[in-house]
Amino acid sequence: MTLSQNKSTEAVSAQDMKITNKKTILKTLSLNGPLSRTKLASQLNLSKTTVSTLVSELLKEKLVLETGSISSSGAGRNAVEITFNAFFGYVLAIDIGRYWVRFSISNLNGEILNKLSRNISTSKTLENLMGHILSGTTELMAKLNIQQKQILSVCVSAPGIIDQQGILKRTLALPQLEGIHFRDHLDKLFPETSIRIENDINVAAVAENWKGIGSKYKTFVFLGIGSGLGCGFIINGQLFRGVTGSAGEIGFLRPGFTDDVPIEYELSSDGIVQAAKRFIPYGENLFHDVKSVFEVVSENINENRLFINWLLKRVLYLIEIFNCVINPEAIILGGGIGSNLSFLMPVLKSHISQLIDPPTIEISKFGDDIQLNGATKIALSRVSEELLELASKFA
Repeated sequence: MTLSQNKSTEAVSAQDMKITNKKTILKTLSLNGPLSRTKLASQLNLSKTTVSTLVSELLKEKLVLETGSISSSGAGRNAVEITFNAFFGYVLAIDIGRYWVRFSISNLNGEILNKLSRNISTSKTLENLMGHILSGTTELMAKLNIQQKQILSVCVSAPGIIDQQGILKRTLALPQLEGIHFRDHLDKLFPETSIRIENDINVAAVAENWKGIGSKYKTFVFLGIGSGLGCGFIINGQLFRGVTGSAGEIGFLRPGFTDDVPIEYELSSDGIVQAAKRFIPYGENLFHDVKSVFEVVSENINENRLFINWLLKRVLYLIEIFNCVINPEAIILGGGIGSNLSFLMPVLKSHISQLIDPPTIEISKFGDDIQLNGATKIALSRVSEELLELASKFA
């Protein structure tokens, strides 16, 4: 290696170290701030001179702010605290369901500042859906008085399989998106913004891992039962998507319970209502949705054993698969149906206790905002990787 090459390598290494240290300062302030320069240096095991230099650069880039001073017990000047500027920019979360689109905007600490939803039950075309996304986003930004250029990252939660190019497949709940290169359409709405599209159940698993019951576990399965069926795998704290993004698409399994149909046809809202009509006396005229079924069943478990056993068999089938293949610490039941299975828990736990090294079974405490929270986390993760570059761009 020549002398000039050696100097060049040293310069690159020094620059890499500088970027790493700046990112570490930002992360530390985001989690533990505000802090003085002295405390930052102590916590990060860096020299005071290095910290002061890097903080000065971050102040110029507006990524950190100086706050009120700390009272000093001795003589001399009070130390000024440094805090992460959570309002340097914002992230947008969009959750697309069969009947609605939900939106939220959060600051860079992940605090949801405002949200809204749009009913799309009558929107049957891609053009209608994109119109709702545009108008909903525009309305929400207007409420917060922010411009699109301040949105640093967008994460869209949607049902189905999303490949690496942003093409949606098997979107049974939203047929207008089947085979569509959805990212291309989103790029037209947000041309200067980083965009991530993720499966809605994977997004829910991320939310559980970030702020929910799943934060207690390193490895767990989020089992989402609602209008459809799917699961998200968090393995060693990370979302596992599989090679093509289809990991967790358990709704297509064919256990052979009834005419060899996919289990999603039974273990979902329509299938559960139909089963209740078959197994519960007078059910044909009594039930119109899952809520009405669960209200009747939970009031008298013993009289509705046929239905309970039908439901138990299918949920237990999936849990046994997860336990054999993933061996998770926990399985979290969620979705509009899964989060309302408290009446099934005693008998479910009794059966699971007979498994080898059985997982803990829990019910999600998140409500309808679970996907917005998960999408926010995914959008924030993208921002954290690019924040220094974005700051230099806006400088």
